[in-house]
Amino acid sequence: MSKDIRMDRDALLRYYLKYPDKFKLAMHAIGFRVPQLRSLVHKLPYELLERIFIFSVAPSADADERWRRRQCARLEYVFGLTRVCAVWRRVALNAKPLWNLNGVAIRVPGHWIHSPLAAEMFLERCARLPVSFHIAPDPTRKDLSLKIAGLEHIIETISRTAERWESLSITLEDAEHEVDALEKIPADRLDNLERLNLIMSNGGRQWRGGNGLTGFQHAPRLRDVILRLNGTPNTYLFVLVPWTQLTHLVLEYDHPTSVLRAIISCTNLVSASIATRQWDCMFPTGAPPTMASTQVPHLENLDILIRMHYTTGEGEYLGPFLRCIEAPALKFLSLELDFWEIQDAPEDWELPTCAMALGFFLWRAPRVEDFRTIDCFTSDMLPVLLFAPALTRLDFRDQPVFDDFFAVLKCEEGGQPVVPKLEVLELTNVGDDYSEAGVEAMIASRWWGNDAQPESPAVARLRRVKLWNEYTPPKSFTPEFEQTMKKFKSQGLDVRGFYF
Repeated sequence: MSKDIRMDRDALLRYYLKYPDKFKLAMHAIGFRVPQLRSLVHKLPYELLERIFIFSVAPSADADERWRRRQCARLEYVFGLTRVCAVWRRVALNAKPLWNLNGVAIRVPGHWIHSPLAAEMFLERCARLPVSFHIAPDPTRKDLSLKIAGLEHIIETISRTAERWESLSITLEDAEHEVDALEKIPADRLDNLERLNLIMSNGGRQWRGGNGLTGFQHAPRLRDVILRLNGTPNTYLFVLVPWTQLTHLVLEYDHPTSVLRAIISCTNLVSASIATRQWDCMFPTGAPPTMASTQVPHLENLDILIRMHYTTGEGEYLGPFLRCIEAPALKFLSLELDFWEIQDAPEDWELPTCAMALGFFLWRAPRVEDFRTIDCFTSDMLPVLLFAPALTRLDFRDQPVFDDFFAVLKCEEGGQPVVPKLEVLELTNVGDDYSEAGVEAMIASRWWGNDAQPESPAVARLRRVKLWNEYTPPKSFTPEFEQTMKKFKSQGLDVRGFYF
């Protein structure tokens, strides 16, 4: 079926499910004019009609991503199929997979299609199939007591099938008052829970917290966890999960020591993305802990974001993570600093270096192929690239580079090259304090045309070079440099962002 036909079909289906009476009139007209067509429709086997229903309701492969995520529209489709005629209603009510496509979306409280009644109907119809839930607040409801009562009702309703949960996603906007409802989740029946997504905010208010959520730490199959807990107490990790069995973790939490301890507890992690705040050494409890490094042997992807807030003294930021995490299988590393909270930094303030910690980390992670830094790489860190022999992609963003950067990457004849396997170099918002000669010399030392390939090159040939400033005026290049870059491009080098 072509894309155009599929789009027309989807539009027609949405129209008729929104206006079932018009669908009946259309079917009556077709049946009246072409009687044999009407008889053929009614002669379709129930099994075939069930497959047609599932095919029509499921999002198509080329559907817009926003449409695919609108699970509420899918619920309306399913209920709409039950209102066409008695035959369709009977088939739809007995088609168990129809009531379990991509989970059930619930808002607290909200339109009837998101209500606990709809969830209960779906749970009843999908029999013993695995179920997934996404529970989110209704932005149109502001009454806190109604939201709490609605959440408690929904948790009570879906908890009857806790042993069938495969995925659970919950968003709390007033976590301090709403979190008690989550304690009603039966911890001893989460045998099939594989994915958990908890987003907690507290409207910017300080929350001293309680005993914390411990029910999820006994889920034996839980592997994929997303915890965005910036609305929870900032002195201890409020939600506990089975850290040692996790393979994928996204953790956003303002207490860096708790985040670090959680990461090194996940000895089976494959992918980790963490976001936290800088350590505040003005307070005794805010200093980073003294602990030995821990090996996370299966970790392949690591993304660390630190929100900076301290401009006097030497508050730690990336160093403790780089010193305490040992990842011999790591392939992708991303380091980012966020300075949004620093409004009035002293003019003489400089970011404390963590070059030694980064070099030590890369020395213990010799397989890193993709290295991305955002607003955190300083000139004294250039030597650490010597500890990344497997690097194929280097991505610098929001930080100035100078001629010494290109000089380090330049491959000298007879010398020991830095990052010899580098194929992709992407520089975004790196200023214009570098010379054309340095850029040209670096590229020329790592590039050759197809008709001039050396017999045994010391470095890999570049595939792509990107140099682009999004926020500052672009660097002005001379016509001679432009011609050189165009020559490289004509020979096959992917040159991007040079503004010519």
